[in-house]
Amino acid sequence: MKSHDSLDSSLKAKLIDEAIKISYRGSSKIAVDTIDLSNQTVINTIQE
Repeated sequence: MKSHDSLDSSLKAKLIDEAIKISYRGSSKIAVDTIDLSNQTVINTIQE
């Protein structure tokens, strides 16, 4: 995944769901294990 690529809506939903339970970093690892997403990506997704 390149910088500024869009996230799929189902991935966004999973990131938000996991971030409610655990840290932003942890939620990105659980939501998708093949792409390294930053904490800021999770925060931005929540704030949308």
